[in-house]
Amino acid sequence: MHPFDCAALRAADLDTYPDVVKAPRADASVPSRRSLDRPGQGPHARALLAFPWATTPVGPVDGWPEQLRLLVQVMLSSEFPMMIVWGNEYTQLYNDGFRPILGTDKHPGALGRSARETWSEIWDEIGPLFAKVFAGEAVWNADHRLLINRNGYDEETFFTYSYSPIHDDSDSVAGLLVVATETTAEVVDRRRLSCVGSLARALVGATSIESVTNVTIDALRDCVPATAIAIHMVLTDSVVRIASVAGHRADATDDALIREVANSPRPIVLDQAWEPGQPASRVAFAIDHPKLRTVVTVATNDCRPFDEGYEQFIDLVRAAMSASMTAALVRAEELGALRLISDTLQNAMLEPASDLPTVAARYLPVASNLTVGGDWYDVLDLGGGRRGLIVGDCVGHGLEAATAMGALRNVSRALLADGHGPAEVIASLDRFATTMPAAACATVVCAVVDLTELVITYSNAGHPPPLLVQGDEVVWLEQALATPLAVDEPIRREARLNVRPDDLLVLYTDGLVERRHENLDEGLLRLAKAAVASRDEPVEEIANRLIEELVGTTARDDVALVVKRIH
Repeated sequence: MHPFDCAALRAADLDTYPDVVKAPRADASVPSRRSLDRPGQGPHARALLAFPWATTPVGPVDGWPEQLRLLVQVMLSSEFPMMIVWGNEYTQLYNDGFRPILGTDKHPGALGRSARETWSEIWDEIGPLFAKVFAGEAVWNADHRLLINRNGYDEETFFTYSYSPIHDDSDSVAGLLVVATETTAEVVDRRRLSCVGSLARALVGATSIESVTNVTIDALRDCVPATAIAIHMVLTDSVVRIASVAGHRADATDDALIREVANSPRPIVLDQAWEPGQPASRVAFAIDHPKLRTVVTVATNDCRPFDEGYEQFIDLVRAAMSASMTAALVRAEELGALRLISDTLQNAMLEPASDLPTVAARYLPVASNLTVGGDWYDVLDLGGGRRGLIVGDCVGHGLEAATAMGALRNVSRALLADGHGPAEVIASLDRFATTMPAAACATVVCAVVDLTELVITYSNAGHPPPLLVQGDEVVWLEQALATPLAVDEPIRREARLNVRPDDLLVLYTDGLVERRHENLDEGLLRLAKAAVASRDEPVEEIANRLIEELVGTTARDDVALVVKRIH
């Protein structure tokens, strides 16, 4: 039984409400229009009675059936949200209490309008329930989730409600009575508290920085969209992404914004056009530590407004993570590891490509761990219309692999900048790898694109072959292929290939194409098809599509990707 005027119901012989609302007895006292318009019933009651009902299927007030007039009086005298839906056209009448449910977009236009039109975005869900009630069956639901567009966006809402049939004198169903209460705040609060509780419990056993980031990612991915969680650390003169859900775009947030967040005591919405009270797509918050500041970026629920309640939830997440991160950093200091972590991240940092709009690069670590892993890329402007492109893959993960990756990247960059060709670069990396065990068996492909001569010169140390897309055709750069670094003593050769304007060059690591229990040729075929299908798009979109189609959100290995348009 819902809380409203039971005495009034008894007086009207509505003895079975809410299952069935019956018409009054023939000798019952039926309220007149004058009695409906009693003082003190509020402006909405007067507005409802002054509405031009003659223009609607319900007809003028003086001609309303007795049961409708009685129920309107009950509805208008109740503060509980109530709505009457009358007739085959589903015409709506509602009280003041129901107005917040309609929001600013639906009220007052919903008055006298068909429910089919007012609730068009959820009609597939509630339409069958209305039909069931008009067939004589009452409906009741608790915490029913509905996406309602009532304030300018699709809003996630929850309601506990009953739909009760209203019978006329002939015992036919003439309408239905909606008695509802919105439970959105309660449901969302329970959900958020459950998320924070799960995070706090999971963090109990996290004692290292790496385990804290792993646990945080795993716990939050059940509460927020799993394709958009990233954790950055702000070092002295750089920003490094140390963890993310596989598939998160490495360049989604620029360094300046991350630094701004790191200095803010409150969460910051990253959407440029966001307005208070409206949904946001991404929010970042800082976990401050005197020696190693951390910024967490999460995707927010774009069907809920980012309001005070949402910010309080983010603060709870921040508090849970901050305590564990601080403890892990203290432990790292005690173990003498903090400087090693900082130096490794600094050296291994992957900067975004600078040759836009003709080149796009992506880096996706397979694990949400402290290091950026063993894959890397580099894009250099060598002057004279020449571009140097390098993609490499060290064996393993963790600090050792990241250190080797950073060293190989720095050496190859210096060699290319000093005028050495691809084969010379690979040969020098061979010699360097013999001095660093973690660099042994690394694979590298190095290419120089001469945009004036329209020629690609490349050399390959055991790496998957780059792909050149020319119109509808593909060419694999398979020449000059030899063993990985520090394996035997091969002669490093170069190969040259003529290119044309608008050709597309794709360099990548094996994480993009390899699948367990699958032949590598199948992955290469997928890459070729996806690259040809997207060849006419901007390089940023091509890179995004290749990641989405070939990796998705379940990367099985680190992925580095460079897409270069010959222009």
